[in-house]
Amino acid sequence: MIDKNIFLILVICLQFNLVNAQKAFEVPQYTKAISKQDSVKIENDLLVVSNWLIESDLDKETEKRKKANAFVLQWYIDNVTLNITLVEKLAEINEGNADLLLVYFAGFSKYYIKNKKDFSKLNATRSGLTSVLQVYNKGLNVTKSDGLDKLTKINAENKLDDFIKENFLKD
Repeated sequence: MIDKNIFLILVICLQFNLVNAQKAFEVPQYTKAISKQDSVKIENDLLVVSNWLIESDLDKETEKRKKANAFVLQWYIDNVTLNITLVEKLAEINEGNADLLLVYFAGFSKYYIKNKKDFSKLNATRSGLTSVLQVYNKGLNVTKSDGLDKLTKINAENKLDDFIKENFLKD
């Protein structure tokens, strides 16, 4: 059985490493992919950048956030296979919270990269919206929004998929 003191020391070390890893994040330099190897590297970088955008607080490291947002946006612009449908409802939901739109892109793109073979627009949209809610519900440097409050309630009631089908996937 592990001594409680050793366990406590391990937990403290793990927390210290996680905090330092988050602080040590640097936005990678974006370069348009020319080869398949470039694409794989950029996608790996995008996953790291997306995770940072979703997990970091909006009120911290704002210059780094601008660079990370630009990275995600440039990757999306250069990507010929991914189409993120921008519907009016997305603008309504994020009203007053421009940074959350790029968080949506990050969550959607992250799902796309991890699930290319079994890609589902429903699941990708859910990933984008839950990423937005994760950041919004921290309450840091966000504008209170009826749309996001309503989305939080819809998510809590497990009705997010119905909401997505009604507002994002109509053809």
